[in-house]
Amino acid sequence: MNRKKRTYIYLFLLTVFILVASFIRVVKNDSGKKEIVNNVNEVVVVNNSELNVIYLNDYDLDVHLTYGNINTQILKIVNNNSVDLPYSIKYIDSVLSNSDVIYDMYISYDEKEYLQVIKDNNLIADSCLKYSLVIPKNSTTLIKIIFKSLHQNDESVIKGHIKVTDNLTSLELFKLSINSLNSALEDKVYKLNGISKKGYYYLDINELSFINDALIKGYIIIDANDISDIKYIYTVYNDKYMINNAEYKNMNISNADVNYINSLNVNKICNQYDTRITCSNFMNVPKSKVNEKKLFYDSSIKVINTIINSFDKDGKVHIYDISKDIDNETKLVGYILKDDDNMFVYIHNDLFMISGYNYTKLGTYDINSKTIVSYNEVAFNHSASDKQRVCSFSGYEECYDINNERIGSV
Repeated sequence: MNRKKRTYIYLFLLTVFILVASFIRVVKNDSGKKEIVNNVNEVVVVNNSELNVIYLNDYDLDVHLTYGNINTQILKIVNNNSVDLPYSIKYIDSVLSNSDVIYDMYISYDEKEYLQVIKDNNLIADSCLKYSLVIPKNSTTLIKIIFKSLHQNDESVIKGHIKVTDNLTSLELFKLSINSLNSALEDKVYKLNGISKKGYYYLDINELSFINDALIKGYIIIDANDISDIKYIYTVYNDKYMINNAEYKNMNISNADVNYINSLNVNKICNQYDTRITCSNFMNVPKSKVNEKKLFYDSSIKVINTIINSFDKDGKVHIYDISKDIDNETKLVGYILKDDDNMFVYIHNDLFMISGYNYTKLGTYDINSKTIVSYNEVAFNHSASDKQRVCSFSGYEECYDINNERIGSV
């Protein structure tokens, strides 16, 4: 091949390379992996006007983050209109593997300096990341979103789209304020180390600090009659919408009823939940020295693991009295039945219990599992008053203690 032909081939290949590179960029993400990424241009309509949005990293999110690693997404928004335009940024079509992802958000109006507007917010599937933003007329804005995983056991997977949309409606703002209120309530309970005293409580939501752009008011009834399954009952409202006597997960939003709202007081919202009860002020609930439910959960797992690690298969069914037969530093009492294939758990303290749970077949449980219920002496003794009762209630006719002596059946 002569020199001239080689030159033509070289120029041809160089041209192809430049054309491909102009459409496709190879970028290196924050976790060190290389990805091929397409810039995506989109025209979105907000407030009846068009904005040009360029997704500089990923449009179709498929992010896998291990603990401590981050991923950065950048949006370029161009407003060629002669008016300022309000907008929101949402996370839509989402698949989120766990709740241990947080995000920061930064805005640049000059494509140089960034201003942080969000720090360490929890990422929630199909949610609004930031609302009530404004892009000035005839200008360009850059939005930088940084995702970070706090999940220690496995990677966090983030899928979906980041979307520029119209600013939130008044109904959407109402829902966001409710979500913020619920988070503030959960944080308050957490800081009290949970609620360990049974009862019914009321809370004026003005007592909590939360993002309240919808200007909601009202009350929450806290049903702690069963401290293993505490319920939060909302009666809240603003000038347009209201929620009446409903749990957070089952809320029906209706139009505000001014006459009803004007009649509300503590006694009314307490009685409409249950006419047989009286309610105490939740703000007077003292902080517990420990989180009793967490202590029970941790102790139960410790006891179960002790028996798993000490059990030797011999074809027999053994029943352990956990206060006598094992090295038990917890305050739990009760029994655990174990054979070669199954483990039944019957344990309690003064506040909580687990009764008849097949740990081998059903697997581990978490602190909020329905497996953990409030302690009821009659109910517990029905299944586990002694070793003989545990044997028969678990479906066995012949059981043995740790000394290999037969217990028998009732």
